[in-house]
Parts: sequence; C-alpha cells; structure tokens
Amino acid sequence: MVSSYEAFLKGLKPATYVNLDILSQPELIPALKEYPSWNECENFWMFFRSEEQKENFLSNCKCVDESSRHRLLGIELGFPPKAVDFYVKMSSQYDENPIETDRWYFANKVGVHYHGYHFASRIDDLEENIKWLWKTYQIVDVAEVRFNKESYSIRYLSDSDLHKAVEVIMDERVPVLESVI
Repeated sequence: MVSSYEAFLKGLKPATYVNLDILSQPELIPALKEYPSWNECENFWMFFRSEEQKENFLSNCKCVDESSRHRLLGIELGFPPKAVDFYVKMSSQYDENPIETDRWYFANKVGVHYHGYHFASRIDDLEENIKWLWKTYQIVDVAEVRFNKESYSIRYLSDSDLHKAVEVIMDERVPVLESVI
C-alpha cells in the first residue's frame, strides 16, 4: 500500500501531512524537505508542491474557525469533498459530546485507502467518494475499503466490485440516528 508521502513524492498528491517521527521510510525525509513545508506543531509537517500553494493555504487558514481549517486541510490534501464534510461534521461536534460523536462516527465510517489517499468515508457516501477518486486522479490501482475488521478490494473502475462492497457494508452496519450529533 502506497503511503501518503510516497504518493506525494511521485507527484500523485497535491500535498501531504505527516509526522516525521513515525514515517515507515525515514530515508525519504530529505526528499520531502526539498518541498515547501509548514510545521504545524512538534514534528507534524505539511508539504506542498509549490511555495505559492503553501502561501495560499496558510493565508486561507488565517482567522477561520477550527471546522473551516479542517475543511481547508482536507481539500488541500486532495480528499473527496464528501469525505471532508464527514470529518468536519464529526470534529465539530466532538468537544460538545465526545461519547455520542464517537458512537455516531464509528457506526457510520469506513476506511478508504487508494494509492496514497487514506481517509474516512461515511458509509452512505462511499460509492460517490470512490467514483470521485477515480474521476479526479485516474490512478489504476485497487481501492481498499475497511469496515468492521473486514477489507474489501475494489478494482479501478469496477462498478461491480464497488456495488458489492457497498451492499455488504450496508447490510452489516448498525444504524445510528443522525440526530445524535
């Protein structure tokens, strides 16, 4: 499975956000440090394709609330808009009601791994998010979807694999009311 920073170094991601202390390939740190970067805190770094991209991102993040910052970050990292919405919804409610938010989030999420793009998708948005990845990046690779300790492989542009995975996941999930958060 390709990591976020490997995909970035191959030119397949617009940006990457990593903790340099836990890279599985620390030998790639010098290559990452050749790119414009922003050190958010401790050893968490975001790397950009250009200085202009970095400056635009940092400028957009000034004077915005935490939810808006999460949204800008997710979009800048190249995640599907619906996946960004899902994460922003969860994170914006977490401080107010962490137990119920966690319950809602974990009952509604699947993990998606697609050639360096690793994110949580709302189950109801899975099909749209996978198709968005295919259309946007056109990388011939398998998307791995994880739910309840099971993994589902979805071949590039295989609607049958995608529909089968969505159907199985929908059948297995435990519904949680949206009104919880």
